[in-house]
Amino acid sequence: MDQQQARKRITEWARENYGHFIEVREVIPVRKATGRVWAGKLYCTIKEGDVSVGVTVVGDTGKIISQMDVDKLVDALVSVRISDAPVLPSPGDDDFGLTDELDFSSLSDAPDAFGEPDGIDSIDDVFNSIDPEALHQKALRLIATGEESSLVEARNILPQLLTSQEKRGMVLEQMATLEFLLGDTELGLRHLEASAREYADLANLDGLAKVTEIASKILDEQQFANSVVRSLFEQTRNKLRPLDAMSEAPLFVGIRDEELKQLMSIATPIQIQQGSVILKEGDLANEAFIVKSGTLSVRLESPDGSSKVVRSCFSGDFIGESSVLGAPGATCTATVQGEMGCELWRFSGNDLRRLCENFPEIRMRIESAKTLHQLDSFISMNESTSTLDVSMRDQLLSCISGLGRVAEGTVLNPKGEIPKNVHLIVNGVVHYLVDGQVTRIYEADTFAGLRDALHKLPLDGQFVAATDCLLVYLEPTLLREIADGASPEVIAVLEKLE
Repeated sequence: MDQQQARKRITEWARENYGHFIEVREVIPVRKATGRVWAGKLYCTIKEGDVSVGVTVVGDTGKIISQMDVDKLVDALVSVRISDAPVLPSPGDDDFGLTDELDFSSLSDAPDAFGEPDGIDSIDDVFNSIDPEALHQKALRLIATGEESSLVEARNILPQLLTSQEKRGMVLEQMATLEFLLGDTELGLRHLEASAREYADLANLDGLAKVTEIASKILDEQQFANSVVRSLFEQTRNKLRPLDAMSEAPLFVGIRDEELKQLMSIATPIQIQQGSVILKEGDLANEAFIVKSGTLSVRLESPDGSSKVVRSCFSGDFIGESSVLGAPGATCTATVQGEMGCELWRFSGNDLRRLCENFPEIRMRIESAKTLHQLDSFISMNESTSTLDVSMRDQLLSCISGLGRVAEGTVLNPKGEIPKNVHLIVNGVVHYLVDGQVTRIYEADTFAGLRDALHKLPLDGQFVAATDCLLVYLEPTLLREIADGASPEVIAVLEKLE
């Protein structure tokens, strides 16, 4: 389902339930642990103006998952009449848990009670008035002078350019070079390492080679040999080595010869050029691929209509799980584009689905890949974790130890013990019980037991599945290792996930 289809479905729902009384405005994609959904903001026009009255959410299959009800509508309209000003729904108004993730306030027509400085319509106008390219050229001119005062001025400019994901590696590289010129070698090396991580995430081998060369000139031989920059360069170069056979793809390593033979019999070798799109978000999911050589980028639509690269696919990666596991009419949940010339094995989703009926092991492996990709997208687009750098998000994913279903009433972490598992709830509800009383409720896309596990605190109560749940298990020891080496800002982000 694409944005237009989601808008149509939400509009149909609004017409069925409220006639022309309600209008659908903003419709944006939202990433959940279960995958992508679409959220539409609903408005009602009265004599006081346009009033935001709620949010309705539709899944990729067209099913309405969460909806505005009459009580919320009445509350919104009554509050306007009382305050004589349009108001937005308060936190907790929609039962899908979207309030923290969906910030529609910048799109609202509601007046700002505090006003704006003269000549400025909104804070967004300040940022929109800045030309990033002009700012970048100014910084480069300042650096070229070599004068300390100019270098300090450039130091204040360059961080403003980090909002562009695709240019972030280059900007960090320039920030590193600038610090070396100013004599702060330690900070320069930190910027250089951050640049290498960004280049590695986008499989930019040329960029990695450049920062690796810089590191080799700054560090002594032993330091360079053990450096993160050199390690990332080698890892990325290894990932770019083409596969000789399909059996080398991580997803299919160790499967039986008969299963591999059947896979190869339904695969079609193809080649694509740089810039070619093999899957487009919102299109019908009909095909799957294994990368034999080259790199592809996985891009997710953002609320502002742009796209964000959340990961790269390398030799051996499997792409297109929705064509195999999705319901009829399932759509692609991301856009996948070649970042260089690539060789791929292409599969018909229908052929793979039939093969999975005969070989459950293949289906299980594809399901695992889909879950990992969904979590990668969720962590990359989540309001809190999207602020983490690439390496930290990768470390979070590396803490996953399994995926499983539990029945209602299952005790996940007992009272008096430090949590042995942290649980990300994919669907279902978990309660935290103290002396038999529910003190906290955990729903989809929340982490149960994270704070207690990070700080090694014995539980005063116990975590219990309040419904049948699908859970992702994360290893507390690995999470604590991440926290031990992280800054207070990163720890605050991790704790906010619960």
